[in-house]
Amino acid sequence: MVDYSRLITVVIVMVGICAVGGLVLAAPLWQRLRRHMGIGVLAPRPSRWWCHLRATLLGAIVLIVGIGMYGRFVEPYWPEVVEIGLTSDELGKGALPIRIVLLSDLHSDPQTRLEARLSDLVAPLEPDLIIFAGDAVNSEGGLPNFRKAMTGLRKIAPVYAVRGNWEAWWFSKVDLYHHTGVRLLDGSRSVDIRGTTLHLAGFPVYPWRNRPGGAAYQRALERTLPEHTKGPVVFVHHFPEVAAAALLRGADIALAGDTHGGQIDLPGIGPLVRINRAGTFYHSGLHEIADGWLYVNRGTGMEGGHAPRVRIGCRPEITLITLRPPD
Repeated sequence: MVDYSRLITVVIVMVGICAVGGLVLAAPLWQRLRRHMGIGVLAPRPSRWWCHLRATLLGAIVLIVGIGMYGRFVEPYWPEVVEIGLTSDELGKGALPIRIVLLSDLHSDPQTRLEARLSDLVAPLEPDLIIFAGDAVNSEGGLPNFRKAMTGLRKIAPVYAVRGNWEAWWFSKVDLYHHTGVRLLDGSRSVDIRGTTLHLAGFPVYPWRNRPGGAAYQRALERTLPEHTKGPVVFVHHFPEVAAAALLRGADIALAGDTHGGQIDLPGIGPLVRINRAGTFYHSGLHEIADGWLYVNRGTGMEGGHAPRVRIGCRPEITLITLRPPD
């Protein structure tokens, strides 16, 4: 379910302010036009209250326009690196830290945004592996930008990805990762990182008819998660609710995207668009579930289709997760 109630409320308030402000600001012009046409009378000098009202409404309109311009032209190009430190009992004493970069929801369009800079932003983090949690492009016109970004990331570290709902529902027949070197997850595999075995597991979003939390996803979780392993198990899925379910089945860390952090997150209100696929809403960030950790990345791109390409109070995110043994 996608909850637009906060967004609708804010839009109604903003439209109301702009409409009332427009009428109030236009009143003096209307009076002048009437006098010029000879049909008006000399209006009394506006009261101080009326002048304050006009100034307040003009300021509100300027603020709304300014925030909109910021959300369109500034914040989508201003990424934030979020560093998270986690411990795992599955890492042996003396094991070296494992550095994982998590990305999601690139949503590439024909117009280049962060894709060209992504490798330069990730390289200084020195990751051991890079995870992409799905939602690659908004249209096939964005494929060149997406593939170029993935190819650049692959030169830094091994890249593993799962297919998100945009890939599953609209681009199921498109080879999004052609010649990028990215490895798609649909099952589990073991990765050796400086002598430590890390178990990666994950699977793609399924077609529309399969509800997250339903039988198909439960069977996939049972099939995908390794049993009786030595070493930490990191599960990846586009939907946070599915990733959270993996923690209840023994995964140590679960990584997801999908929510975009609401894409517009206002102080005192929170995310304007709230997405939950199976009855639980995970906004973004770190969540402790059972004996494990779920991390939901805000994404680096913006929703496609007819959605406005804006981010406000919700900067694009590059997550660095450092996994260490207990002290």
